[in-house]
Amino acid sequence: MNDYLNELKNLIMLHVQSQQLDKSKCLSVINRIQREEGNEQGSWTYEWMSLGNDYLHNNQKLAAVQCYNFARFPYVDANARKRAYVKCVTVFTKWINEQRTTIERRTIYFEEEKIPIYVSGFDIQKRPLLIVIGGIVSIKEQWHKFLLDGPRLGLSVIVAECPGVGENPLTYDHKSYRMIGALMDAFSDQADVDHTYFVGMSFGGALGIKYALEDSRICGITTVGAPLKYFYIDSDWFRKVPDTTKKTLAHLCKVDQEDLFSTIQSFVIDDGEAQKLTMPLHYIFSRQDEIIPLTEKQYLKNNVSQLELIEFDDVHGSPHHMGEIQKYIPLSIMRQHKGKFTFLKWVLRFLLTIETIKRRIRTFSIQGSEIIEKKR
Repeated sequence: MNDYLNELKNLIMLHVQSQQLDKSKCLSVINRIQREEGNEQGSWTYEWMSLGNDYLHNNQKLAAVQCYNFARFPYVDANARKRAYVKCVTVFTKWINEQRTTIERRTIYFEEEKIPIYVSGFDIQKRPLLIVIGGIVSIKEQWHKFLLDGPRLGLSVIVAECPGVGENPLTYDHKSYRMIGALMDAFSDQADVDHTYFVGMSFGGALGIKYALEDSRICGITTVGAPLKYFYIDSDWFRKVPDTTKKTLAHLCKVDQEDLFSTIQSFVIDDGEAQKLTMPLHYIFSRQDEIIPLTEKQYLKNNVSQLELIEFDDVHGSPHHMGEIQKYIPLSIMRQHKGKFTFLKWVLRFLLTIETIKRRIRTFSIQGSEIIEKKR
C-alpha cells in the first residue's frame, strides 16, 4: 500500500470527525480500501460510494452527500471521482428542495466564468452578509450548517469554493482572492454588503484575508489554519508538507508539482500587508499542524493589530476540537458584528465554556490513565 493512500486515509478520518459521521462505519470503509485509483471493490471511490448508497437507501441524505464527497476526495481526477461528485451535488440539491428554508443554488460570474454557489437568508432585505469558503479539499456541500444557522444569527449567507475546487472553474492563482468581491457585488442589492463577515477554512481563509486588504466592506474574519506567509516561502517546511496538499494545490493551480513552490510564492501576504488589516481577525491555530508552519503564529502576533489567536494542541483544522470550534466560529462572528445579539452571545459563550470543560475533563482522564498505566 503506497504512502499517498495511507495519507488519504488519515486525512479523510479528520473530515469524518468534522462532519460527525458514524466513525465505526467509516473505519470499516477505510479498512476495505486497498487502492486509491479505479472503481472496483476495494478501491477508494467504490467503497465510499457504497457507504453513501447505504445512507441514501435509509433516506439519510446529508450523510450520503458526505460519503459521495469523500469518494471524490481530494479532487476530481478521473471518471469515477467525477461520477461521485455529480451524485454528491444531485443528492444535496434534493436535500435542499426538501427543506423549509431559504437555501438556494445560485450562479455568479467572474472573469467570464460561471461559479455555482449556495445562499440562504435572502428572504429579508439587507441583512449583513456572511461569506464562507472552505479549503482546497473541501467542497461547498460540506458547509451546509452555515446555510442553516446563518439566518438564525441575522445574516444572509453565501457558501462558495476555492478556485478549482468542486464546481468552481477558476484557476487558483495570485489574483483568485478577487472572486470575493464578485460575490459581494452580485448581492449588493439583496444584502448589507457594507457589513460583510468572512469565515474561511485553511486556504479559503487566506483568500479572505488577502481580499480584506483591498475592501473595507469586510468587517471581520474568522479562519482555521490559513497559510499566510511562511507556508509559501519556507522551502524546508514545504518539503515536509503532505503529498495530498501538494498534489491538490498543483491540480488547482494547473501547474506541474515540481513548479508548485515557485508558483505559490506570489500568494504571500507580507508583513506590511498584514499590518494594514484593520478589522478583527479571529485565527484558530493548531500546534501540531502538518501544513501550516509554527512560524505563522509569531508572524500573526507581530503584525496583526486586532488579532484573537485561539490555539489547540491538534493537527491541521483541529478536528479533535470540533465541539469548541463549532461554538467559537459563530460567537466570533457575533462579536465582530457588534449587533444587538446579547442573549445569543451569552448562550454561545456558555456552550463554548461547556465544550472547553468537557475537553479538559477528557484530557485529565487520559493523563490519569497514563499515570496509572506507568505505575503498573
